[in-house]
Amino acid sequence: MDRRAFVAVASMASVFALAARPDAALAETDLTDPAAIKAHVEGLVREFLERVPGGPAFEAPSVSVGFTPGLSWMSSVKPHVMHVAPWEQCPPPVQAFFASVQDAASGDASGFYRAGFYNFLIPHEMSHFVDYERGQGPAPEQRHDSELKANRVAVAFWMERPGGLEWLSGFIPLIEAARAKLPVPVPAGEDPTAYFNANYQALMANPVAYAWFQWRMVAEAWERRDEADFATLVGRG
Repeated sequence: MDRRAFVAVASMASVFALAARPDAALAETDLTDPAAIKAHVEGLVREFLERVPGGPAFEAPSVSVGFTPGLSWMSSVKPHVMHVAPWEQCPPPVQAFFASVQDAASGDASGFYRAGFYNFLIPHEMSHFVDYERGQGPAPEQRHDSELKANRVAVAFWMERPGGLEWLSGFIPLIEAARAKLPVPVPAGEDPTAYFNANYQALMANPVAYAWFQWRMVAEAWERRDEADFATLVGRG
């Protein structure tokens, strides 16, 4: 990926078209309707579970489409619910934040949001779901490692999908460029991993700082994409 650079307008159009697809086909689907978003996410959830080594050993979480401050998240206790906030329901300050990290000439805040929250983050959250089901939720000192692993699982999930490597090659630079627009939340001289673990709850209440950390971990997951495949990262429990 090009560090700190935006992809060209044509590349972005391709990324956002792929962001809307519900399957391996490149056909664009309207993901402004909550019912369509729900069906799209449910398809990704099923695919994820089918690809877990040993077969779909877990009952799929339900999918709830509606605005919550967490935007995209998996409930840690049963019954597990995959929450997804539609772009159209995000309040103006949320939409303004995503617009603020996009390039004025070629940026598309809604497309960037959908690519992240309807696509990339679904396998990320499903990685957490599998850990919850296995009783392997992170201890406080493991928060960073848990989030990094979830991002590595997401990268591996999409890399092994038809067209996924091409999609990631366009999407990841958008993440890196967006992070470059944010203030660094780590105090000078402190280790980012240790700081994240020690201040996790406070960071969760600070969406801008939390986005910086998550996008930093996405970039690291992409850099480490050749170290392990999806099956190895998810494991058998």
